[in-house]
Amino acid sequence: MAPKRKQLAANKSSVNRTAIVRRVIIQSLKNTGSWIFDLAVIPLETKYKGFRLAKRGELRKILARLIYQKEIEKCNPNRYRLTQLGMIKALPEIKKELVHDGKTRILVFDVPESERKRRDHFRRHLKLLGFKKHQQSVWISYEDCEAWIEQLVDYHKVGNYVSLYIGEHVW
Repeated sequence: MAPKRKQLAANKSSVNRTAIVRRVIIQSLKNTGSWIFDLAVIPLETKYKGFRLAKRGELRKILARLIYQKEIEKCNPNRYRLTQLGMIKALPEIKKELVHDGKTRILVFDVPESERKRRDHFRRHLKLLGFKKHQQSVWISYEDCEAWIEQLVDYHKVGNYVSLYIGEHVW
């Protein structure tokens, strides 16, 4: 019994470290304003609540896992790019980084019933990004998230069915 517990604890620790590295990648992307991030930024910023990557090899393993899962792509020896799948998997971390800028985003979509699965996945990802349902197929957010919405629409291929309105709340 004891070895299984250790193995489960090790797997849980690995998942947490991957999540922390994923969060650092999102913060790096936010700071640079680009989809490409530099490997050098990760070891410096992963000190989080007492956690620090113990070995350089450990970071390489985490990055190799993210590449294998197609969440990131390697551009140069030390530069990586977040893929659309990586963006989808990182939506909870992205939501934490969004800021309220005083504007209201109203997203209206009307995906046909023949594409129900695509519509349901799109809706679920809107919720992960922090959108709240106002009416049927009308969702509202107060955070600055246009770039992420554009990526979501491209990923789900629902551009013909989606409209995004940005305005200020009057009363």
